[in-house]
Amino acid sequence: MSNILIIKHGSLGDIIQANGAIKNIKKSFPDDRVLLLTTPPYAEFMSSCPYLDGVLIDKRLPRWNIFYLSKLKKMIERFSFTKIFDLQNSSRTKFYKKFFFK
Repeated sequence: MSNILIIKHGSLGDIIQANGAIKNIKKSFPDDRVLLLTTPPYAEFMSSCPYLDGVLIDKRLPRWNIFYLSKLKKMIERFSFTKIFDLQNSSRTKFYKKFFFK
């Protein structure tokens, strides 16, 4: 079993619309653990999603906050993600790809 990360910050409507993609990802990788990286307002809501095995919180603090980014990077590295699905596709997640993921 490996870990899969889905990144979706967005608004409530975006989060709800992403459920179809999240469901498809879980169906495609049923034996893997699927985790969502999202913002605090949606963490509790998405923790009840049947297609997710967990939710990670990204407070989306400014990029110049090196202490926060370092803490977030360490949290993400603990899971040794084998697949990452960026459903946000923003400048922030592009930055994360460079900073966090090889």
